[in-house]
Amino acid sequence: MVGSNGLVPSDNYMIFYIQPADPKKNVSFNRSSDQSAVFTIQLDQLPNSLAEKCIFAATLDGESAAFKEVKGCSISIITAESEITYEVTDAGDEKALVLAELYPHSSGYKLRAIGRGFNGGLKLLAEAHGVTVEEESDMEEEIKVDHVKQAPITLTKIDLLKKKVVILLEKKKISHVKARVADVIDASGSMANLYSNGTVQSAFEKVLAVAACMDDAGVKDTWFFGSKSMRAKSVTEREFEGFVERTYPRPKFFGGLGIGNNEPEVMKDVIRKYTQEEPSDSLPTFVVFFSDGGIYEDKKISKLLIDCSNQNIFWQFVGLGNANFGVLQKLDDLIGRVVDNADFFALDDLNEVTDEELYNRLLNEFPDWLKQSRSKGILR
Repeated sequence: MVGSNGLVPSDNYMIFYIQPADPKKNVSFNRSSDQSAVFTIQLDQLPNSLAEKCIFAATLDGESAAFKEVKGCSISIITAESEITYEVTDAGDEKALVLAELYPHSSGYKLRAIGRGFNGGLKLLAEAHGVTVEEESDMEEEIKVDHVKQAPITLTKIDLLKKKVVILLEKKKISHVKARVADVIDASGSMANLYSNGTVQSAFEKVLAVAACMDDAGVKDTWFFGSKSMRAKSVTEREFEGFVERTYPRPKFFGGLGIGNNEPEVMKDVIRKYTQEEPSDSLPTFVVFFSDGGIYEDKKISKLLIDCSNQNIFWQFVGLGNANFGVLQKLDDLIGRVVDNADFFALDDLNEVTDEELYNRLLNEFPDWLKQSRSKGILR
């Protein structure tokens, strides 16, 4: 049972055969047979505990054990209305496997299949969630939590970035906020070098970490735009590697999205998705818009920002390089909006800025927009 930072609040919140329940008995463990176990969860009481989420995992004993050899490994959630099962079919050499995560949602709670492994077994699994493990004699591992600490173990670049996002969200007092997260990525001809040197993939990953922390399902939406725009497949952190190469690997002078800058077209599609296709008056939308300049559609961009200022969308524009960013450099002077729904900053080199500084700037005005939007009735 972990908090919003992904770590156990104390030793009382790791529930397994040695410790079959948390202090308030919101979650209890029962080994129903040699090959199965049941966790009973009091969902109505869970919000009152120190833990925000429940993470379900399994481990294997033995030096040569691996989940690729395990048949019929699955987890089921059973309620009075339904039963849903997730069966692990694509495991590899992992000795420990996170099967699923139960997390709070605006409608109550949701269960998300994870299927993420730790080759290091129980030790790495425990340490990744703030638990210290001391190896005992007779090849047994006894779990001890002398104090809660943030383990320096990460599985992917996204895991490391998420920790930095969580710290900033807590600092800005919006760690409880759930939001839809999207990025819009410039694919005009002048961006070619940033695609080839990995900067675009890096930008994608940094925003994905925000989505993994703020979106209920950890999903991020992505658009690419040149002369035309393209709405890409929504992804989670499990699919981040090579996303740009798979989706739109480079600007295309012939075919594709073209090499021009048509910000209004992609902005219209973003607005369409979140206000017409998937409207919500309770869920904010955080859009990070990357551009390397050459912006000339100032009037159209201004009108779109003004027209959608009464909607649930906040636009964070990020300039890449030293270029002409047109109206984006004058957003504070844009009058006629219900609330200030956009911010802009430029970076000479995205890769030269620390993650902490980048996230601090990305989320600089978003908290104020949330307050204004609620006071104006844009968000419930």
